[in-house]
Amino acid sequence: MQSHINIMLGNSEKIGTVVLTQPDPAFSAIRTASGFRVQIPAVVNFHASSDNSPLVLNKLTLTFSAEDVTRKQIEIGAAVYTALMQTPRSDIPITLSWDWTPIQLAFYERLRKGREIKFQVRMTGDIHYLLHGQPGREPLSIPTWFQSHGTIGYPKALWTRMLRDLNFGDTILMEIPFKANVPKGWEPVWAALKEARDCFDQGGTSGWNGCVGRVRFALEKWHKIQGEAEDMAGWVPPQTKDLRGRSKKQRYDILRWHLIQCAHLAPHTTSSASTQDDALLALSALCSLLSVRSP
Repeated sequence: MQSHINIMLGNSEKIGTVVLTQPDPAFSAIRTASGFRVQIPAVVNFHASSDNSPLVLNKLTLTFSAEDVTRKQIEIGAAVYTALMQTPRSDIPITLSWDWTPIQLAFYERLRKGREIKFQVRMTGDIHYLLHGQPGREPLSIPTWFQSHGTIGYPKALWTRMLRDLNFGDTILMEIPFKANVPKGWEPVWAALKEARDCFDQGGTSGWNGCVGRVRFALEKWHKIQGEAEDMAGWVPPQTKDLRGRSKKQRYDILRWHLIQCAHLAPHTTSSASTQDDALLALSALCSLLSVRSP
């Protein structure tokens, strides 16, 4: 999906286009001190005005908005291109930089709710006439501001892969631990965990329900490798002295048992039984348990 957005002179005369193109499979992004920076690819065509006056484009900015459940547009952030562009330009590739913070990402992911990556785009910039002067030092006229609108969508698989490659899974403002090295003998647990993560990235009711179901399967595989410290079937509240005497490991074992019970309904009910919060709870709890266990 590409979006052609017009560059306008005085919001009346079309003097070019900015075409938002699809990124390559890498979907370029880098970590920053405050979050991460996404590189937005585009192609620019920019020509002189109707009276053949040379022009300069400055402060090109793309502001991205997304719909909430009521179809209301909410601004997410802006990508900028800081270099000046002078006419004529024909099919010139450029890259706009869009800085994200953890708060922005968390807000957008809650808003998106597993849907495709789609934005409404408002493009703004300043258009200057290039005045006569010493070559290379020509003065610019007072700018004319313009704005245009368009829509762009990006493949969901590329978006989630980009965040994963950045190790930026902190959509609740905390990182969910996910060990890259699989301990020997624990391969079935990690395979099911990766499937749960993929289901969570897919989103939607079926994706989140699938996530909870795969978490339950991973816990069953974990149980075969190392069972819980005690049988919780027919559980009754323990006495206070017993509670106080339990070690941290025993407490984690109890949490692991209860997590299986929380995930039990997912494979036995319709997909609507699990929400995004259910999936996040199950996935993050399993990752955290594996992290503190350090198998």
